Amino acid sequence: MKRNYLWAAFDKLSQLFIGLFITKLLAGYFGTDLFGAYQFSLSTFAVATSLTWLCPAELFYGRVDEHGRLNDTVITTSIAYRAALCLGIFVLGYAYVAAAVPDTAKITFTSILLLSLLYSEPLGIFRMLLETTGQYHLTSKVRFLGVAAKVLVVCLTVKLELSPVVGAGAALVESLIVSFVCLFLYRKNVATYKFAISDVRGSFLKEASLEGLKYWPGLVAMTFALKADRILLASTMNPQQFGAYAAGMSLFEQFTTIGTSIVAVAGPIYIYRATEKKIRSNFLISLVAMVVISVVGSAVLYALTPFIILVVYGAKFLHAVEVFRTALLFAPLVFVELAASTLIVKNKMPWVFSFKWIAATAFCLIALQLGHGPMTGVYAHVLSWSVAVVVSACYAVTYFKCIRLKEVEIGT
Repeated sequence: MKRNYLWAAFDKLSQLFIGLFITKLLAGYFGTDLFGAYQFSLSTFAVATSLTWLCPAELFYGRVDEHGRLNDTVITTSIAYRAALCLGIFVLGYAYVAAAVPDTAKITFTSILLLSLLYSEPLGIFRMLLETTGQYHLTSKVRFLGVAAKVLVVCLTVKLELSPVVGAGAALVESLIVSFVCLFLYRKNVATYKFAISDVRGSFLKEASLEGLKYWPGLVAMTFALKADRILLASTMNPQQFGAYAAGMSLFEQFTTIGTSIVAVAGPIYIYRATEKKIRSNFLISLVAMVVISVVGSAVLYALTPFIILVVYGAKFLHAVEVFRTALLFAPLVFVELAASTLIVKNKMPWVFSFKWIAATAFCLIALQLGHGPMTGVYAHVLSWSVAVVVSACYAVTYFKCIRLKEVEIGT
């Protein structure tokens, strides 16, 4: 168990630093214009991916036997369902970029990224099955292998001055390796499994859809709220200005990934498994810890921002300094929300989660429509995170009041 948590921490940290290295290479090679187009495509791809999350991995945890195996019909039905869903989103994504995106680079980059939907999501169940058998260390190694291959492709693209399309396509190499190596490893452990269309079960399709719909609206809304600025503002700025803006927000997202990683590793230990007696103290400790980490981290990064932008992006992206610094002022909001939302996840409250992010998305869109200038996106982000924090805080207060009332009743 301890080894898995260590590997989980290594996985998150390595993804962060390698991601920064890849960003540095691509930004320097693409320049502001193409880098902005690439960030637009990544944001569009993220929203498209969220639309495929109608068959959540959590649905399978209760069906896994003591050996970490699933019934063949469940696996096959999941693959077929996800494949059909992803094919539909793939077609819709292509139709969107063809009809609504005038820029050739954005169309090309988005089209390349959308290809991974056709295999990464349908085959994602095999990575989940490996992790449910306590082999997170193994999937972490596979992901590291995929990222290493991505770095190699990006380095070759820069070194040999290949087409930017090759650099953007490096993401396909990573997802191909992760998807098919996890499939190979599962088949190695369970050699009897074979995909057969006759194993598809309509009853499980219905169950998966109903279960997925609980969190799906919130997940889609959350992804859109966090990516809407780079999708909607791309056409309102000149390419150089948008490239610098996208660079600053990309760097900010890399920083907040630290908070996401902390919650992913520590959440199951200190929050999700905590009893009602310990949950209050554990929650407050996690909240204080996240505030301290975000404040200290933001202060250090704020002071070093010009240097960081020069090192990661280069002199052409110096306009990103103001964007990144402004976003850093509100970073504690993000970390507080990440900590506060663990209670919603612990108590399995999908309607609260969906309401929170639908409301946050609505305010984000209003800010993007009413604002002017490159800082509009930053303020829209701040507004959406603020709404999310308010909803999570209201839920946390209500939850602890209920626990307190229960304790009083037991005491009397």
